[in-house]
Amino acid sequence: MVKSAFITGAADGIGAGLARQLSSLGYAVTLADINTAGAHAIAQEITMTTQGAQTLALHCDVINEASQNKAFQAHIQRFGTLNVVILNAGIMESGDLFDSSSNTWQRSLQVNLSGVLYGVRIAVQSMKALGTTQGGVIMPVASAGGIYPIPMGPVYSAAKGGVVMLTQSLGRNLMKNYGIRIVALCPEYVDTALVRGVREQQGAAAADALLRPVKGKLLTVEQVANVGVELVQNADQVVGKCVLVLSTGEVMIPDWPRLQNLNLRPSPPPFTASSTTTKSTYEVPRVLSNQARKIIVTRLSPNFREATQIVTFPLPQIPEGCVLIKNLYCGINASDVNFTSGKYQRGGGPSEPPFDAGFEACGIVVGEGTGQKTLSIGQPVATMQYGGFSEYSIVPAKQCLPMRRAAPAVLALLTSGLTASISLEHTARLKSGEIVLVTAAAGGTGQFFVQLAKAKGAHVIATCGSNEKGQFLKSLGADRVINYKTESLKTVLKNEYPQGVNLVCELVGGEMFSTCLNALAPGGRLLIIGAVSQYSTGWKPSTHVGLPEKLLVRSASLLGFFLPMYAVHFKRHLAQLLDAVEGGKLHVELDPSNFVGLEAVFDAVKHLQRGQSMGKVYVTLDPAVSVAETGRGSGGVASRL
Repeated sequence: MVKSAFITGAADGIGAGLARQLSSLGYAVTLADINTAGAHAIAQEITMTTQGAQTLALHCDVINEASQNKAFQAHIQRFGTLNVVILNAGIMESGDLFDSSSNTWQRSLQVNLSGVLYGVRIAVQSMKALGTTQGGVIMPVASAGGIYPIPMGPVYSAAKGGVVMLTQSLGRNLMKNYGIRIVALCPEYVDTALVRGVREQQGAAAADALLRPVKGKLLTVEQVANVGVELVQNADQVVGKCVLVLSTGEVMIPDWPRLQNLNLRPSPPPFTASSTTTKSTYEVPRVLSNQARKIIVTRLSPNFREATQIVTFPLPQIPEGCVLIKNLYCGINASDVNFTSGKYQRGGGPSEPPFDAGFEACGIVVGEGTGQKTLSIGQPVATMQYGGFSEYSIVPAKQCLPMRRAAPAVLALLTSGLTASISLEHTARLKSGEIVLVTAAAGGTGQFFVQLAKAKGAHVIATCGSNEKGQFLKSLGADRVINYKTESLKTVLKNEYPQGVNLVCELVGGEMFSTCLNALAPGGRLLIIGAVSQYSTGWKPSTHVGLPEKLLVRSASLLGFFLPMYAVHFKRHLAQLLDAVEGGKLHVELDPSNFVGLEAVFDAVKHLQRGQSMGKVYVTLDPAVSVAETGRGSGGVASRL
């Protein structure tokens, strides 16, 4: 029998978007709405644009249980099944809650909460009657306003909060008793008639105030519908969850605060840890462990697993001016094996084991020493210092980078994002209109070179090793993508760019370096970021015959770049990168692999060194973290951000 979906509020916005998406996946779709004409219009559009589409448009007033029941029965009579129910109908409140002459706020409560309660009741009863409850999905469309308060819409927020609690309360029992999965979709502000109506009905000032928390950025209907469809298809993973879609495109599963003591006594002693839930969704423990684990380098070798081991160490007293950080995530970099090889200098001398491994991490402040007034307990922070592969770190407060939340995407902006941003501005001095070649372009660092060079007006050529990575690079704006496994880079550059390229952002080394060197235009620059192809074998000194002569006749330059030498620029460039991400101008691709726990660092390093990654590789250090973030390659809904 045909799979079918019943959707309320389907005449516009998210409901219409979900109807289009599900229809394209082969679902027969009922579009139920009080705006019958609008529902018919969307149904007709779907029928005309989707081959074999089956649709039914119905009048439905969700605050009238009889009206909803009639619509459900019409759906069942038409299609004979009921696999998915999406309760999307909603309205923003109008009127003043404290105006005794008006009760318009009550309709917001009825539509946004009572209408959902009716819908869930009828959906469960109908699925039970059909005998097809196993695998059924109910998805109320709530709102971020059901998780965070909306001062300008207290009744709307209260109603959506009721939907959130309803979903959490029903999740386990519906699954256990009937095999029905329920999950709430909670987007931040979406570009729909409901949100646009605030500006039209209440004025620009009210609309601006409403959108100020998201800096005016609206999600598109397509973004939210995409997440909704993934939830339907992966409902087993999110039973009873409330999935938050942020204006940045990030997808999160909030971890709800637990009970904590209210202490109104004077401030505690300097070394403190409180039970505080942060925006990173991690709860600061009441009692801190007195020991932790970390990865240290015990012998010099390019083989990371052979060079390192996990050790347990006692947590010392926190020094003055420092903070104790619970690391939730750590980033993996190609140069991790350079570090274990002893190629980098520490403290002005050669690296001699044992020493701590890892360059970057993000987490939350869980303790502090005396004299520290910069950061508060529970503050999400990022760090860029040796020892990132550790469950806890003690860091001078002034060296921490405060963040809005501790999340994997933050890691991508540290070593990788800062390398691209700072080197293009301060070392390569990229100009608009130049031709830029980026090697290993689909990696954690390459993705930022591509996007930032495009943003500066460059023509970007990007190399990669698979068609999937090629499609990803095209989506980032690359003008020419070269899959070196199916095309000759040397031939393409010679035939399509006979005048040469102005700038090469080189991350591969070896033969790739030679090819790029020969492709430089007069006055061209070759920016050496790394040599990932040589790291796993120890990065032996290279010899390039005729190098001085080639540079001479082209008036070309070789430019080296080592990120730690540019620490003075970190905060400014990181702020620029964060603004670009939040403004939708910069995409952060996370590698879809799921590495969890300190032990997973070994496999994560191996994964990157084998050239299997696409986007930033990272490890979730604490398996208890409940976070979800999707990247283009993530496939389904993962508990990561």
